[in-house]
Amino acid sequence: MAKKSYDWVAIKVQFINSSLTVQEFADKFGIPYGTLKKQATQGKWLDERSAIGAETIRKSNEISTDIRAYQLTELENEHIKLAQKAQSKLHYMLDTVENANQVSVVSTAMVNLQKVYRLALGASTENQATQEVSDFNKWLEDIKDEQGRNSK
Repeated sequence: MAKKSYDWVAIKVQFINSSLTVQEFADKFGIPYGTLKKQATQGKWLDERSAIGAETIRKSNEISTDIRAYQLTELENEHIKLAQKAQSKLHYMLDTVENANQVSVVSTAMVNLQKVYRLALGASTENQATQEVSDFNKWLEDIKDEQGRNSK
């Protein structure tokens, strides 16, 4: 009786891509267990299966990271568009303010908008170009005082 011939390349590919044990695979495909075990051991099929599994997990994590980075970029771009729209509104409001309280409200909105803009651009929300907030508040008080003196 002639020895049965097997397509070991095809069997190896199927085995590596399965999660079956050598015994389960041999039973499922009608290959004698000893014959399959010998081929799998000599070819280090289990090692190859493990390496492919680890590589699959690594690539999956990499792709997930890329997708999340893309989504974050899209969100930040949307925030930049919204900040630009708000900035246009603030320009209009600043041109139409009539008293110090309105200037104060618009100024506060501008400071908050600057923080939103800087966050969306990945920059620090601290504006190193300005002094303390108390300096800004003093400036607003000076404007109110000046307006009060001018209205008398």
